Amino acid sequence: MTNSDSPQQVAKTPAAAPRNPWLLFAVLLMGSFLGPLSGSIINVALPSIAGDYSIDLQTVKWVVLIYLLGSAALLPVVGKLGRWLGEGRQYTTGMIIFTVAAASCALAPASGVSWLVIWRGIQSIGAALMFGMAPALVTRYVPGNHRSLAFGLIGSAVAVALITGPALGVVICDLLNWRWIFGVLLLAGGITSVAALSLLPKDARDGRPVIPFASITGWFMLVLGLVLIGEAFAKGLWIEYLPLTSILTAAGIALFAYAETHPHPLFDYSLFRYPAFWRGVISSILLYLSISVMILFMPFYLEDYLKLPTSLRGLFFSLSPLATVFAGPVAGHLADRIGFRVPVISGLVASMVGLATMAWATLSGMLWVFGLGSAITGAGNGMFSGPNFSAMMGSVSPAQRSVASGMSTLTRNIGFLVGTSVGALGFSLLLGLLGGRAMMLAAQTEQLTQAVPFTVFSRSFHHALWICVGLIAIALVVCLGFPNRLDEQPPSTGTE
Repeated sequence: MTNSDSPQQVAKTPAAAPRNPWLLFAVLLMGSFLGPLSGSIINVALPSIAGDYSIDLQTVKWVVLIYLLGSAALLPVVGKLGRWLGEGRQYTTGMIIFTVAAASCALAPASGVSWLVIWRGIQSIGAALMFGMAPALVTRYVPGNHRSLAFGLIGSAVAVALITGPALGVVICDLLNWRWIFGVLLLAGGITSVAALSLLPKDARDGRPVIPFASITGWFMLVLGLVLIGEAFAKGLWIEYLPLTSILTAAGIALFAYAETHPHPLFDYSLFRYPAFWRGVISSILLYLSISVMILFMPFYLEDYLKLPTSLRGLFFSLSPLATVFAGPVAGHLADRIGFRVPVISGLVASMVGLATMAWATLSGMLWVFGLGSAITGAGNGMFSGPNFSAMMGSVSPAQRSVASGMSTLTRNIGFLVGTSVGALGFSLLLGLLGGRAMMLAAQTEQLTQAVPFTVFSRSFHHALWICVGLIAIALVVCLGFPNRLDEQPPSTGTE
């Protein structure tokens, strides 16, 4: 193992401490906002992009999918690169790549969409380098007694990006052109890049990492398989594509599992000896998986079946992230004062209550109760995320911080990917159980309202939400032993 892979080795060059850690945090906060903004703002521009390139909407969706795929596939690698490049350098490099890619997307030629898709993929590389290092830099430079608050603020920034992205995208597309969306990302990314170059300390560098290409290949196949399952469901073709996606996913799992038994694995499994870390990983994946199922089927429920006007739908979609915006910093501040356990467990309980409330509302028909449940779920997410991230990152040794940063960020992506793909398949099975096999096969998203009666859909959605409540209950059991404070420092044989 090289010194970059060993947790007993630490960087040889000391890092300069920032004069004002909150200025540095402002740079990290801006990057944390830009990453999800880049994903959410593009969704509303897809019809305009499809019209300009004369392509169908299913093809143009790869402008979004390639970004999600690249980010999720690369996050396990960024931790290894972080110790080689230095955490601050990697963050700055990622921001610069993100910004250059935004400029290239804005200048994409009109001859074909391939250029746009390729540069969106490159932009996802920058986002992964940047987003994967933010937790490490927060842990390193923000004082420990304010760290949960910092992570709560980052969660709020992500939620604000998810709220403002679609609205901003609509305004830009209506008044200007979809290319100006990337112009906005270019401007914001350029400002943040300059700030990162100026404010991030000249941090340490370590030896060259050993890149496990077989593990990365298997991991990419696995992630691609999960993405294609969700995409096949969106096209109403998951039955036809199931053999291909199953083979791809199974082959990815097999290759990854085999490659990880070799001396240089992709993941640092020694991180799971820390209770806060392994409990945080399991509970994060289960929570984000459950939230992704809610997000996946809410549009069908509110738009296709209830036929709500655009303004009212926008309000309902905003309730959950708005609650996260306010709950995140409060829970982070509370965790800094009284410890992690109460906010983490309270967040999971609130999420369970919120999803259960939504499940009841789908059968009762009380729309305001459905909205209340969505807001409670968002508040639970905000209460959980900041303290959980803070505990996970604070529990590991300094030499493992970069790898832990990538892995902790990955939990959110894995939860959403698995929730979208497995949730789509599971929902189809529920439709089959409640409405018959013919209805399950006919339930294409473009024809969902024609193929599936409202009563069958609402009952399926009801059961799906209750399954998610059960998954979060498992996370709650896992977190009953969550450490309240990290009084005992993790084992470390060196200094920063």
